[in-house]
Amino acid sequence: MTVFNMLNIKKSKFSKKLMAFLGMPLIFSVIAYVLVYFFAQPLISPLLAVTNLAFSSNAGREVYSGKVFELVDIKEPVDETIPASSISFPKYGDQYARVCIEGTKVDTPVFFGDSKELLKKGAAQYIGSKLPGFGGTIIIGAHKTTHFKDLESVKIGDAVTIVTSYGVYKYTVNDLKVVDPKDTTAYDLGADHENLILYTCYPFNMMGFSKKRYFVYAEYTSGPVVDVSK
Repeated sequence: MTVFNMLNIKKSKFSKKLMAFLGMPLIFSVIAYVLVYFFAQPLISPLLAVTNLAFSSNAGREVYSGKVFELVDIKEPVDETIPASSISFPKYGDQYARVCIEGTKVDTPVFFGDSKELLKKGAAQYIGSKLPGFGGTIIIGAHKTTHFKDLESVKIGDAVTIVTSYGVYKYTVNDLKVVDPKDTTAYDLGADHENLILYTCYPFNMMGFSKKRYFVYAEYTSGPVVDVSK
């Protein structure tokens, strides 16, 4: 065997070791990313939505349509069933509702999405939560210095009204909590009953970054039930 062949063999072995050294971590990294994306995303996404009130880091991630839905006249909610096919579903950035709370100054438009730009305009809904009438958890947030400034005046028993293009919904406040933004037990996106969660930064009289969040929980009282099978 010539010296040249010996050098080629050594070079080949070194290349294989180098590929194994660099390639295996890369393969494991890809596998880990896929696992995190599919299994951890349901927990991470709402957490990012809550912390977005302070950082608003997802601005511009979607193209806004700017559509404003024609809301129904505010009147006593009617308990009825309506087909999902009759509803025009909002796209990211659409104003699809208005929320107001009795006994407070909270009366603001609700946008579908939770970006920095939408939070300037009104209350913003986390798109991973349900729309009113769909029998699940609705999560809506706004800044404590503007649209949810008077959220601190809310008391247990107060009525929350959400007016949409397809019906008027009433909810009754049943709990108030100060929570850590990382506390994923503060909400249940898999709930099998309709419930509303309004949130903002806390404390209210503190300027700048807030380490806590103020949650207002309300249970469904009345409003059209959406039949997703029709």
